[in-house]
Amino acid sequence: MGDNITRKRLKQIAKVLDPRDKEILQSIYRFRYLTTGQLRRLHFRESATLTAATRAANRAVAKLRKLSLIDCLERRIGGVRAGSSSFIWGLTEAGFKLFETRKNPARKRFFEPSTKFMTHTIAVAELYIRLSEMPDVEVEAVEAEPDCHRQYAGIGGAPVKLKPDLYTVTLWGDYEDHWFFELDLATESVSRVIRKCGQYLDYYRSGHEQRANGVFPFVAWIVPSKKRKEAMMRRMREELTNTAIFLVSTPDELRELVLEDACGVIGSEEEQHER
Repeated sequence: MGDNITRKRLKQIAKVLDPRDKEILQSIYRFRYLTTGQLRRLHFRESATLTAATRAANRAVAKLRKLSLIDCLERRIGGVRAGSSSFIWGLTEAGFKLFETRKNPARKRFFEPSTKFMTHTIAVAELYIRLSEMPDVEVEAVEAEPDCHRQYAGIGGAPVKLKPDLYTVTLWGDYEDHWFFELDLATESVSRVIRKCGQYLDYYRSGHEQRANGVFPFVAWIVPSKKRKEAMMRRMREELTNTAIFLVSTPDELRELVLEDACGVIGSEEEQHER
């Protein structure tokens, strides 16, 4: 849907979009795919009841689908029994064109992703949504892939690209924290995780991020279980020369992680102080 749409038709469509429609499209553009339930939690929080919010979200996606700006995947999160909240939405050709500029060319068009890709993408979006739902935390900045990727000079000056899953800046009281988030679903070996940590250490030593933002973010690995957390922390201590920038947390510990920067600390207190 939405293929080969004319510029004139796109302008006509843009005129009937209200601010919330545009916010929904922006969210889907940022994260690639979002469920109806996630869109409800992001954009309909002011609704008096869950039922009212669900109906409003369903009306919004129906409108955008009718305008050929979004479409849903064949698969759902949680299956048919999960209801309308389980539908997964992505931008169509027309939806992407709304975001095209010379500096910001359109990304890949709507396609049916692999289960692995879709599961990871939805989980990264869920991580951001959970951060945004914390009542005493403000998410001041957020970058999803590929906007959060960082390029720097590697060995011999060759360009190297670091690919976090998510970058955020959170505010809590007088504290401002920068984060690179990596979502681990235990589908990769711990050895691969260690190699990715090595990339972060190379980027840290490059000084690129510090020059750009004045600080190097915490690198927070979000893992599915305490068993996985313990295994990763043990390997990090054994194999990494510097663990001060790394944190490991389960989803249930996310609030503690963000508010205290203490849950899952890998290194010693001395290392954290030197960070």
